[in-house]
Amino acid sequence: RWWGFGPYEQPTVTEYTQGTVIVDVIDPNTKELLWRGQGVAKVSDNEAQYEQDLWKTVTAILDKFPRSPQAS
Repeated sequence: RWWGFGPYEQPTVTEYTQGTVIVDVIDPNTKELLWRGQGVAKVSDNEAQYEQDLWKTVTAILDKFPRSPQAS
């Protein structure tokens, strides 16, 4: 008798630096990932300071988002 199991996928483990911020842009129709940007925000116990650093990080990430050429 064979008691083996069929093929299965191993879990994926990914380690990130504390404060890592990931911004994914996903096509709403296909659910396909179109773009991913990431950065690191300084983690702080001061909520106001953390929020300010987080917004700076998100802005820096989005500044790298590819822009489409403007029509003339």
